Amino acid sequence: MTTITKEWLQQTIAEFENTRDDIPFGLSDDDAKILIVLKRALASLDAEPAGYHVIKECGKVGCSVATLEEAEKTRDFWNKKWTIRPYFYSAPPVQETGVYQDMLNIIGLLENNEWAEHCTSTVLGSLLESEITRLVSKEQPVPVVPEEIEPDSNNTYDYVDGWNAAIEKFKEMNKCL
Repeated sequence: MTTITKEWLQQTIAEFENTRDDIPFGLSDDDAKILIVLKRALASLDAEPAGYHVIKECGKVGCSVATLEEAEKTRDFWNKKWTIRPYFYSAPPVQETGVYQDMLNIIGLLENNEWAEHCTSTVLGSLLESEITRLVSKEQPVPVVPEEIEPDSNNTYDYVDGWNAAIEKFKEMNKCL
């Protein structure tokens, strides 16, 4: 059986990230998923137990507590032969890097109107520019405004009047777009 160590995970993650950075279009979908799993595995190695079970001699859970100290006090009070086992772990959040950071950089460029000077300098930038243009000019497949409603046993007249007035306002706003 192979043991997965923290060092091995760090090395493998670094290799995947280097490969991702060297390829113009990044990692394949499968490799990107593998990278996410590796990062989660690394984060789980540093995780602390979220709580502890105090296990009776028969193997059944006697109780569950939040801290090791509480578990020891409970065991010592009832029966020193009982065992303590940690249950599920809470992992620290996975550090977001790579594509996520690239996306933040692109958003920053868009917010500062600096996109035009950067987008044509890279293949990825020109692909992103064409995709953004395609999405911006694409029509919405369905209307975003819900239908008007009629009063019934669940809707009072005041509610219906307010709802329908809001719907009309949204329809007017959509005409401007």
